[in-house]
Amino acid sequence: MDPIKRLQIPLSTIQAGVMPAGATGVETAAGRQADAPADWLTFYTRLLELEGYKPSADADGNLRIEHERWLICLCRDARDPEYFRLLLPNFWPVENDAERARAERAADRVNRQIKVAKVYSGSGRSMWVAVELFIAEPGYAAPILMRCIRLLPEAAMLFRAVMTTLDN
Repeated sequence: MDPIKRLQIPLSTIQAGVMPAGATGVETAAGRQADAPADWLTFYTRLLELEGYKPSADADGNLRIEHERWLICLCRDARDPEYFRLLLPNFWPVENDAERARAERAADRVNRQIKVAKVYSGSGRSMWVAVELFIAEPGYAAPILMRCIRLLPEAAMLFRAVMTTLDN
């Protein structure tokens, strides 16, 4: 038996023409083959496992992984199945209004410099970074998933660097 966990392409997906005819799967960033899924949570759990992570699901069906000591969340929106969102929450605490103004200036600078990711003030008093995309089928995320995951800490570290150079 193949040691790589295999996922199944729903026949309805192929019949609907969403996946190319004859498609047998999608390639992960590591070059492994994984078939497209019927279930969002199962697909992304298995895809993250193929990439070496140990994902855990929360009560809302979102997934959490640890990447280079950073907590990263893969969030789903049951009302919008094409919406793909990765989050690195609470990476920079904001102590007061003056720091929030500096953080917003730093976020603006980072958002102009980096592709796809966006830094913003999250819930509470902290900064977050997100990658948000529309993906027709979950399987289409497989080749770019690792790039998106690596981008989150990259944006956070760029934010930190910008914060140290801004005037108070």
